[in-house]
Amino acid sequence: MNNRAIHSSFRYRLSCFIMFTCLFAAHANGQSGTVISLEKIQQRYAGKWPKNMSYIKKIVSRRYGRTDSSTHYYAYLFPLYTRIDDRSPNNGNSRILKGDSTWYFRYHRKDGNGQGHARRYFSDYMLGEIYWDDIEGLKKVLAYSKIDFTKQAKGIWEGRTVYVIGATTLEDRYHAQVWYDAEYLYPVRFFEGGTGNVLYSHYEIKRQGEVWQPVATKEFVNKRQTGEVRFVNFSFDRQLSEALFDPEKYGTFHWAQE
Repeated sequence: MNNRAIHSSFRYRLSCFIMFTCLFAAHANGQSGTVISLEKIQQRYAGKWPKNMSYIKKIVSRRYGRTDSSTHYYAYLFPLYTRIDDRSPNNGNSRILKGDSTWYFRYHRKDGNGQGHARRYFSDYMLGEIYWDDIEGLKKVLAYSKIDFTKQAKGIWEGRTVYVIGATTLEDRYHAQVWYDAEYLYPVRFFEGGTGNVLYSHYEIKRQGEVWQPVATKEFVNKRQTGEVRFVNFSFDRQLSEALFDPEKYGTFHWAQE
């Protein structure tokens, strides 16, 4: 074999080795690019998700040497309305969202006239509202929560295959990100992101017919559990009147008091 042939063979084998190494690294550590499309996540339950959803979120937090608890009431009439009551329906601290408008109530007094962009956080949005939105709306909520959907990864976590949206490795703890079960495409982990303490949540999900519902979450700071959230009185069947979401009728009644 002449020198040219030897050199050509060596270059071919070197190119194959580099390609294999890159593919292995991408598989092991994730990659910038599409591992799973946002459309696939969104469409998995679109058209199946019920129009009504309501629940009570009970939060217990143990930080700085003390234990705090709070209760929050969530009601959705998809695709347009959201209402969140903080602490108790009787104390008059609420948010009513209608499309891109938000009304705030502080001790029964309306603060503002509903103008301005509605603030939707992905940690709430991913629990149902995502399936009634369009793809551009999904991208806006991801951007608002500082989750870069162009960064993705795939790997194994606690014996299950997961898709990561917002980071390129499963070891990343500093970028805001959400992890999805690869088989059922529901969220199982959420990282808030940031350069200080690492705050994240593990979700317990229960399948219910063709859809699913959140049961509880465990809250962590720097690998130490600091609290938990329970979703109680959860219902897809509770009838929710549009009057519940009418700012002009605020305070007349509430679904948790019916």
